Amino acid sequence: MPILTREDLDIRLGGAARTWLHEALTEAARSAAEPGEPTGHPTAPAWESRFTAAGRHCGRAHADSVRVHLLHEARAGAATLSRLYRQGTAAERRAVLLALHHLAPAPADGLPIVEDALRTNDTRLLQAAVGPYAARHLPRTPGAMPCSDAFSPAYPRSPPPISNAAPAATPNSPACSPTARPNAPPPAGPSPPASTASSP
Repeated sequence: MPILTREDLDIRLGGAARTWLHEALTEAARSAAEPGEPTGHPTAPAWESRFTAAGRHCGRAHADSVRVHLLHEARAGAATLSRLYRQGTAAERRAVLLALHHLAPAPADGLPIVEDALRTNDTRLLQAAVGPYAARHLPRTPGAMPCSDAFSPAYPRSPPPISNAAPAATPNSPACSPTARPNAPPPAGPSPPASTASSP
């Protein structure tokens, strides 16, 4: 799930969606210029409603990229990231996870989000959770990253080199013979006939 650049989004989005994105990013930048972080505010900043509506206005295919750019432009801090993740839909949670690498919150703030995602059964959340941020901060101990090696390039699971594989049997090789038994003892010869008592 690559994150598109601003330039790529401008190219791919239609006129109305592109205008909507520019307005949303302007609101996010304006919020970032305000002192402090909106923790406990009765009304969320305007850009957060844009964060929620990104899929409706820019399409589901571009929603991840739009949301990550909004988080980056707003300079979302740990409290905002945690709240948006906690209150968000699966798609919004995925965007928060994808943005961790760019926003780089302290491990004490970012890892609880990653660890929560790793406990889900949502494959797309798992894929987003085991990105570069988790690879950098999550301890690599047995059981620390369940399922991570199935999704993350940082934990590859490669097949053995071809040179180490057993040679394939050919039609004329002994391994293909129906009677061949490698390492088996040679077949015993015919048993001698049983001796009979001589007649008097």
